[in-house]
Amino acid sequence: MRISKTVKMLAIKTIAVTSILGMASVNADTVRYTPNKAMELSVSKGGLNRITYSPYKIIQVTGDEGKYRLKYDEDGSSIYLMPLVNVGEVIEVSIRNNAGQVQDLHLKVANKKGSSLVIDGAYIPASEKANRDIAAKMLRAMKDNKQDIFYVQHHKQKLDNVQSLKIQQIQTYQYKNLRGGVFAISNTTREKQNFNKDEFNKRFSNVIASYPANITVKPKRTTLFYLVQKVEE
Repeated sequence: MRISKTVKMLAIKTIAVTSILGMASVNADTVRYTPNKAMELSVSKGGLNRITYSPYKIIQVTGDEGKYRLKYDEDGSSIYLMPLVNVGEVIEVSIRNNAGQVQDLHLKVANKKGSSLVIDGAYIPASEKANRDIAAKMLRAMKDNKQDIFYVQHHKQKLDNVQSLKIQQIQTYQYKNLRGGVFAISNTTREKQNFNKDEFNKRFSNVIASYPANITVKPKRTTLFYLVQKVEE
């Protein structure tokens, strides 16, 4: 996830708190999800600023906590942002939803009425859709152990364990700005072990796809895991 370098103090809020009730109605603006580009918008200094990431739930907000306060709806559908800085200053935040989309926002504080911002997460830009299609093709090629349209490098690179499971990358696939990895997950113990995919995926930035969703590795056995990420050009 790309976070602006100007952010001084990062704070992650993932716990929902009591929703704000009885607030005055505000005007709603809908903007399309735009990956890898910050939206330049304005927010009210004294009014209610509601942000919704439709049709998903907001699970994480990252930014300079000293510049704003946040409250969450109980169901995670919306957040309410209250600026702590002066009119004219800019608040930079990154918002993640439960589909893995991250939207960067540059919010200029203004003397205006409260507003309601809806980020349309259902919209997928053509460039991202193309990446997802290629990522799916790359996953199939890795699972079938075929080269297809990709550059393939065979190697063995040991990585840090996930719990007691030993991890080794054995292949790398590349196509333009997409990179895939084939990982051997080995259980050297006498008990079956569950592979934590989410913990492992956090080691990589801009993960587009991985497979399989759940892995239980039997004692003294090795299984394969596949991951595709978008790399910076």
